[in-house]
Parts: sequence; structure tokens; C-alpha cells
Amino acid sequence: DILIREESGKVLLAQAGIKSSVVLDPTFLLEKKDWMEFSKKSTVKAPEKYILIYIVAAPTNLLDVAINYADKNRCDIIAWGGQNRDIIHKGRRIKTIVSAGPYDFVKYIANAHKIFTTSFHGMALAINLNVEFYYELCRAKYNNNARLETIAEKLELLDREITDDGIVDAKVDWKKTNRILEQLRVESREKLCRSIESSWQEQE
Repeated sequence: DILIREESGKVLLAQAGIKSSVVLDPTFLLEKKDWMEFSKKSTVKAPEKYILIYIVAAPTNLLDVAINYADKNRCDIIAWGGQNRDIIHKGRRIKTIVSAGPYDFVKYIANAHKIFTTSFHGMALAINLNVEFYYELCRAKYNNNARLETIAEKLELLDREITDDGIVDAKVDWKKTNRILEQLRVESREKLCRSIESSWQEQE
């Protein structure tokens, strides 16, 4: 089988007569302890309490929701995105980080009070590190929503979506999420191993 990350991709391949299996994104094959160890190599100093805004696709309600949450909960704001320049929203300037390396990237996520993102990997690392998060889907015709929707559905985290009604005021049940995630890890590793073994056999 071809290994892919989105259920929608599996449907499209099936329509073309190609068999495939859905596996986890590689970031999920590492566990929380692995990512925490990785983040220790960062030397950045983050604020004591902050939310992280990570924008890849253009946001709709995310900035309103995130800024409102930060103000109500007295959190600093750290942001990535905005096309490498500060984000200006309703007259308010939000400083954007443009030069964080991979160690810093993971540390900022690991230590955030909450994450608000349109990025699949922002969402994936938040889940890996058990950091409370909210995600927003892109409303453009061409988008990467399938990846976010697939993992949200598989881990039963669809309620973390930022909608026109805002966000749900509830915490993630990490015990449940981690249990589902570990089972998916086992299944994905097995599929990956079978795929690698099959490739070796074909080469022989």
C-alpha cells in the first residue's frame, strides 16, 4: 500500500484504483518525552505566561479569539506568521518571531499556556506535548484543511476548532487523547515497518 496522512487522500487514490493506508504524520512517532528532551537544547527565554499564535493559512476569527483570551487571562502573546512581519489587528500590533530555530520552536510550544493555530504541525506538536490548543480551518478554496481535520477526527478533538461561535471553554481530556494516540502510533509503526520490509524484498 501507499502510505498517506489524510483520509481524503485515501478516497481520491481509491477513485483512481490505487490502494493506500493512512498513517500518522512522522511528528507523532516521537513521544512527549522525546520532544521535551529536544526542546532543552533551546536557550530562548519565554515569558512566564503566554499564548502562542501560529499562523500559516489566513485566519478568520482566530486573532479575535486569541487576543480576547490573552487579555482576559492576562497572558503575554507570542506569534509566528504574518508573512515575517508584525501582525496588525484592529490597530493592535503583535510582535512576530521570525528567527526561531527548531529547538526554540518546540520550546515555545511546550511552554505555552494555550496555542491558537492554523498550522497542522502547530496542532500536532501541541497534541504531542499535551498543551491546550485551538485550531482554525482555512476558508480559502484551496487549503490544507484535510490534515487538520483527519487528526482532529481520529483523536476526537473536533471540539478544539475555532468557529463563528468562538471556542469551547473546556480542557482536553489528555488521558483519553494519549490512549488513542498511542494505539495509532502502534498501528502506524507496524504499517511503516511492513512497507520498508516490502521495499527491501522487491529490491532483492
